[in-house]
Amino acid sequence: MATTTTPDATPPDGCITAEELADKLRIGYRWVTNGARYKKLPHLRIGHKIMFTPEQVDEIVAKLTVAVKESSSEKRRREGR
Repeated sequence: MATTTTPDATPPDGCITAEELADKLRIGYRWVTNGARYKKLPHLRIGHKIMFTPEQVDEIVAKLTVAVKESSSEKRRREGR
């Protein structure tokens, strides 16, 4: 996971804050900041501010996405049993 620290830099266009990400994904602000702090989530750190690029948001959503497991009856039907 890429964490970029840039002191006194301007965030790239389209970046959102940890609070905006939490609101967007309807998850807790604390969960987002802790994920960034413990390097579980990709993010930018600009001074003390945690920011997320659109690409990082997409990566986070992909990590949170749970694949649907095919049931045994669906599997038998697909295999023609």
